Amino acid sequence: MKQLLIFTFSIIFFVFQARGERSDGYRIEIKCPQLREQKLVLWECIGGKLLSIDTLTTDKRGHGIFEGDNSLKDRFCFIKLPPSLSYDILVGDEQKMTISMDTSRLDDTRIKGARESSLFAAFKSLLSKQKEIKESLTEEISIAQNEKKKQALLKKVKEIDRKMLSSMNMIINENKGSFLTTFIKAIIAPSNTESEDYFVSIDLSDERLWNTLFVPQKVDRWLRMQLAKQPELFEQKCVWLINKANSNKLCERYLIEKIFVFAEESPLVEMENVRYYLEEKYLPQLEKEFPFEPFVLRMGEEKERIRYCRIGQIAKPLYLYDLNNNPIQTDTIKATHLVLFFYEPDCAHCLESVPIIYKEGFERFNQAGLKVVAVCLSDLKEDWEAFIDQQGCNKWINAWDPERTSYFWEYYDISRTPAIYLLDNKGTIIAKNIEAQTLIKLLTNIYSTN
Repeated sequence: MKQLLIFTFSIIFFVFQARGERSDGYRIEIKCPQLREQKLVLWECIGGKLLSIDTLTTDKRGHGIFEGDNSLKDRFCFIKLPPSLSYDILVGDEQKMTISMDTSRLDDTRIKGARESSLFAAFKSLLSKQKEIKESLTEEISIAQNEKKKQALLKKVKEIDRKMLSSMNMIINENKGSFLTTFIKAIIAPSNTESEDYFVSIDLSDERLWNTLFVPQKVDRWLRMQLAKQPELFEQKCVWLINKANSNKLCERYLIEKIFVFAEESPLVEMENVRYYLEEKYLPQLEKEFPFEPFVLRMGEEKERIRYCRIGQIAKPLYLYDLNNNPIQTDTIKATHLVLFFYEPDCAHCLESVPIIYKEGFERFNQAGLKVVAVCLSDLKEDWEAFIDQQGCNKWINAWDPERTSYFWEYYDISRTPAIYLLDNKGTIIAKNIEAQTLIKLLTNIYSTN
C-alpha cells in the first residue's frame, strides 16, 4: 500500500512539474558506481527493430554521457550494460535526462529531467514489485489447503490488479496524448491477447507503437496463431490487419514488412505464395513510396524469380534439345513424377547431387514411373557431354538450350545450382529448390504410399 501511495504522489508531482527545455538532440547522463570504466551501448527501437546509435565508456566513478543531435522522441531506447544486462527507457518529448542506477537493483533505477521517462521508470518499478507479490500469493494459493484462506489470497491478488489498473488509468488521464499514455493503453487494451479484438482496440497507424518491441511482438504472435488456426484464411487475415494501419504509410510499411519477413522465415513451403500475394498487392505502392528499402528491393527481386514457378502452379513447358539435337518438350513427357534438374557442369554441388539422385532416386523409382530431365545451363557442348559421361547419367533425359530460346531462366528460379523441381503427373510443382537428400525423402514417401 505504501508503494502505491508513493507512486501516486510521484504521478501528481510529475504532472505539475515544469517541462524542461526541449530540442531535437538527446543527452542521457548515466550514473552507475558498479560500472566503472565500462563500455555501454545505446540502442533505439524504430519500426520494431533495434538499432545501435551510440556508445560511451564510463569514468572511474561510473559516470558517462550519451549525447547526439538526432531526435529520440517517442520511442523506446535500451542501454546494454555489461556483462549481459539491459535497461529500457521510454523517451517522450524531453530527451535530456540523468539516470541513476544500481545493476543489482535495476528496478529501483531513477530518472530525472524527462517527465515521461521518469514516470515510466517509476511505473515499471512498481509493476515489478507488484508482480513479485502476486507470484508469492499465487504460490500460496497453489498449496493452500483451506478454502477460506485460498479465497482470501485470491481477493488480495484481485486487489493488487485493481490498484495497478487504477494507477495506470491515473497516468492515462493526467498525460493525455503522450507516448506514455499510448503505450500503457496498448498494455491494458481490452482482450490483451493476440486476438482481433486487441488490434481493433489499439491504433496500428500510430508510429509510436511501432517504436516499441511490445506491439510488433504482439503482431508476430498473432501471425503464428492465425497460421496455426486457419491457414486457408491467412492471406485474408493479413490484409485485414494491414488495413488497420493504412492511414499511415510508414506504419503500413512496417506491418507489410513484418508479415513478409514472417513468411520468409517460415519453414512452410506454402508461405512462398503468401509472399507473392503481398508482392502482387503491395509492391507497386511500396516501390513508389519506399524505393530503396532493402525489403522492398527483396520483394521485387523475388517476385520476378517466382512468378511462374511457385508451389501449386503448373510448371511452364520447356522446349529443349537432346545430344542429337532432337527436340524435347517437357510437358509431353509421360511420368508419375518428373524431376527437373538444372545444373552447371563445373558446379561442385551439382557433381555431389547427381550420384545421390541417380542411385537413390532414379534407379529405385524409375520402374514406377519416375523420370528426370537434366537441363545443362552451359552452352559448351563438350562440357555437357563430358559431364554425362563422367556422371554416368545417360539414362536420364539430358537436355540443353544453347540458343536460349526456351526462356527457362524466366520461368524457373535457377539463381542457385543445382535447382531441383519435383512435378506430379499433372505437371504441378510440388517441391522446389530442395537438396538432393530432401528429394530422396520426398520420393521415398511418395512411392512407398502408392
